Amino acid sequence: MSGLLSLLIGTASVKVGYSLVGISVTGFRSTWGTPAGGAIAFWNQMAQEAGMRHFFLLPRYQGETGLIWFTLLALVAMAILAWFVLRTRNSWLLILFVVPPIALGLWLRVEPDFPALALLFGSLFLGYGYMKHPEGRGFGGILRFSSAFFLFAFLLHLMVGPITGSLPENWNQTKINLEEGIEGAFYGKNPLGEGRLSWEKRPEQKGEALMYRGENNRPEYLRGFVASNYKGNHWEPLEPGAYYEQENLMYWLHQEGFGGLGQLAHTQRLLSEEVENNSVTIRVTGANKKYAYTTYGMTNLSLKKGKNWGDSFITGKYGLPLKEYTYTQYDELWQQWPTLAGNFFSHPGEEPLKKYAINESHYNREMYDRYTYISEKTGEVLYETLGSRGNQEKGHVDYKLAIEKVTDSLEQNFLYTENGPGKGSKENIYTFFREKKGYDVHFASAAVLMFRYYGIPARYVEGYIVTPEEVEENPNQEISVPLDHCHAWPEIYIDSMGWVPVEVSPPYKKIMPQPDYSKGIEVEDQTIALGEPSFSFGEEEETLFPSSAPRRNLWSHTFMVILLGLLALILTALFLKRRVPLWKESYRNEKNFRGKDVTLAACYLYQAMKQRKWILDEKTEALGNKAAYSGQKMTEEERQYLLDQWKQRKEEARKVEREQKEDRIYHYLVDVGHIILGKLPWRTHRASD
Repeated sequence: MSGLLSLLIGTASVKVGYSLVGISVTGFRSTWGTPAGGAIAFWNQMAQEAGMRHFFLLPRYQGETGLIWFTLLALVAMAILAWFVLRTRNSWLLILFVVPPIALGLWLRVEPDFPALALLFGSLFLGYGYMKHPEGRGFGGILRFSSAFFLFAFLLHLMVGPITGSLPENWNQTKINLEEGIEGAFYGKNPLGEGRLSWEKRPEQKGEALMYRGENNRPEYLRGFVASNYKGNHWEPLEPGAYYEQENLMYWLHQEGFGGLGQLAHTQRLLSEEVENNSVTIRVTGANKKYAYTTYGMTNLSLKKGKNWGDSFITGKYGLPLKEYTYTQYDELWQQWPTLAGNFFSHPGEEPLKKYAINESHYNREMYDRYTYISEKTGEVLYETLGSRGNQEKGHVDYKLAIEKVTDSLEQNFLYTENGPGKGSKENIYTFFREKKGYDVHFASAAVLMFRYYGIPARYVEGYIVTPEEVEENPNQEISVPLDHCHAWPEIYIDSMGWVPVEVSPPYKKIMPQPDYSKGIEVEDQTIALGEPSFSFGEEEETLFPSSAPRRNLWSHTFMVILLGLLALILTALFLKRRVPLWKESYRNEKNFRGKDVTLAACYLYQAMKQRKWILDEKTEALGNKAAYSGQKMTEEERQYLLDQWKQRKEEARKVEREQKEDRIYHYLVDVGHIILGKLPWRTHRASD
């Protein structure tokens, strides 16, 4: 019986593991391969899942082969482990088959194959019944319960589709609020809510956000949160799978010295041999520590403790907060980029610029593919606001014209106010276009969609500004940037130049210096001809890049959380079932042993020790008989002696029990070793069992 149960548990465990990394057992088509090659194939598949779902970069290896041999060996290994667990009669060891797949599923944000999970839990229930009733008594009840569990799991599996479709709409908002609360507690709160458009009023902030220090302090836009997908009432970055699919391209571009984060600096370096490279140190105090706050003149391709997300933004490695970091930059490039663009296109024949242009062309295509999409409804709303999309024969409208149209439209037709355009979680950018009022989050969101309408890649950015006033007060000292300097703005991609900020919120145009758009960008050959316009109409939701790893739905996440909660409840119930009687007995004994009637308490002590069949010394026996049969009263000293004996014998019994358990586990391990080495028949059992 234990052999069949071990095989069942092992098979279910392997099936659950395969389903988590995206290998279908039912549709399994593979060659025999080798055990090592199959292990590499399994690892590479898991690495791909981690990359697609989390952009967690695990190394991938060459030499993968078919999976059949590896699958058989994995099944045998899990069956042997299950057999060992069943032989120990320690039901707590069954956790070994439950916690790893649930933890892996939550980490990868994917639920395992439902039938496989039901098979695993059902087989574990059978295993628990076998461990508690190895001789068969009471095993029928466990078998019936497991059968009912299998039936319930099957019916629930059939109901998943209908249940998913009937979940309340506010569940998704609750999930988002919960995730924001957890992230806020770990990284610190983002004052603007990462593109939250539904707030009734712009949050008032007090306190210090970060400390900024450059070798030569200049006004700066410090970008942190960079988003691409407009989701109705908030912004999100691309799916992790999009960055993962781009990773190979970015790796080779980085090998060539090209990077999107340092593109402006790279261009400046190509055009000028004498460029001063200055150091910038950021020390985050009250701001959100999830993202690195970088300048547009940054020369680094990443940070020492940072993780580069497709040259869009940087987070901490392994999800850790970024508290302090240093990078280098060229000063004021975000103000000088129009002139820089003019200089670049004035020297098209130089060899270094040709090599750079080849590398940039690959990155350029990615930017147009990912950051120019708007929905059909958004296009219609923007047509009512801006009119024609203009001449996009070269891929987009002229930069100077597009910037003027977007900024003028927002400044002349919309009112900047600290109050939002509407109330409630369902309010979106269309409310802003209808009510024509809002604050920087709404202005920046509208501008991103407007630039995309004109065919120009654009993204939504939140971060902080270092103002000219602060620089003037602290020209060569560390600057304390307050939380109320949090700000939202759009950034657009300039062909061959890179990403640059565009200020569209009227009050901030008076605070921050602005580039001179009359220079440089009017050069006629500035635009790279991209053939067909990158602008495209699509579905209602602004999903820029469909990831091959489907985004987990609410039911998937909820199911895993509920399953983990049920597991915790079951384990807690099993623990309490075993421990509560012991606690009750201990409490009852403690109450009886220390009662006011010393003689009666001594009787209880003697009776408890005799029931446990402990070997007692002569004095303990004499005192026990005196309390129980003589009718004489006991003294407090005699009771204390019996209490000391009780504690001593109890500790000795615990020590013996631990030694016996360790000895039993040791012999079981020896048995397993003999089985593996072929020195002991499969059916061999020790006489003591």
